[in-house]
Amino acid sequence: MRKQRITSKTIHDASAILIREMMEDEKTCTEPMDLSQEFQNRMEELLRGRKVKEYKVHHIRRRFWMTAAMIALVLFTWLAVDTKTRAAVAEWFKSVIEDVFHYSFSGSAVDEDLPEYRLGWLPKGGKVEEKEDSQVGKYSVDVTYEDGGCFSLIYGKFDEGIAFNIDSLGHEIKHQIIKIRGQEIEEYYTPHWDDYNYVWINKTENIYFSVWSTLDHETNVKIIEDLLRR
Repeated sequence: MRKQRITSKTIHDASAILIREMMEDEKTCTEPMDLSQEFQNRMEELLRGRKVKEYKVHHIRRRFWMTAAMIALVLFTWLAVDTKTRAAVAEWFKSVIEDVFHYSFSGSAVDEDLPEYRLGWLPKGGKVEEKEDSQVGKYSVDVTYEDGGCFSLIYGKFDEGIAFNIDSLGHEIKHQIIKIRGQEIEEYYTPHWDDYNYVWINKTENIYFSVWSTLDHETNVKIIEDLLRR
């Protein structure tokens, strides 16, 4: 029997196939899925303030299968790849599954301290709420305005099994890559919601960034530009 080398790309491709198969199986399921309230609350948190009234049951089911597939991916990685080899790997993968942009990470946790990035310039009048989890190496901040405007930032250390999605919820989504202070940033704009998502990776400091905002493009760029002054 010929041995086949198992790489991070091989594992990522396998997980994408697994997700698609699970979603196909879900489409043929006629029995309603009884999801716990805690699970549904977590899904709403991941959407970070979106108008969840249009978040149908099949979208929740899809999140469930993606989560299950990521768990399977992590277990497969742990069983299939040598620990020392895995520790040296640090890769982010992006895939498109139906209308969802899916980001996932392969590699061992980074032991370094979480660098300190904080929002500096902001439009006046916002209420700021910060949260830092030093144990998992993640920081988040939410800024809300009385007129309904929101700006949410999450960043954290590379770690095995981290995954997050950008979902258009069935609506048109526009994508482009912009550069701010030399950093390539992926921008997603959903006209239906009139909101933005920004994703970028700092490979030098081994951290990822994710932003969701209902503010206009120019304001978002100004906030991120000031953030990257660090």
